Amino acid sequence: MRYITEPNRQDLAVVDTVYTLRAGNSELVFGGITPLNPTHSTPYWIAATVRDRSLVVYPGVEVGMSKAAFLRLVGAPSTPCDTVEVVPSEQNASHCFIFAHDTLTVMWLYSGDE
Repeated sequence: MRYITEPNRQDLAVVDTVYTLRAGNSELVFGGITPLNPTHSTPYWIAATVRDRSLVVYPGVEVGMSKAAFLRLVGAPSTPCDTVEVVPSEQNASHCFIFAHDTLTVMWLYSGDE
């Protein structure tokens, strides 16, 4: 796993550092603390893009699994769509699971407003 600190492309009043952790073709993005906003006292998760099995973000969910197995695991009905969006109980969070030929290929996870 590689740890990379990227230049700030965010509003300094919100976050002063973005940390990107990469493993294989996948990555997790964290926001860092900022002196202008004391509510951010520790790094917090912003987003994840999972394209292979190098990162596990949900127990039992992995790139390469069948759509039928995924839908059973999350308790969702069958769907012909290639994109399944799961909205967790956290406000503004959104998780998209992308399938090709009924196989999970990419997970895009967004945490919302921290």
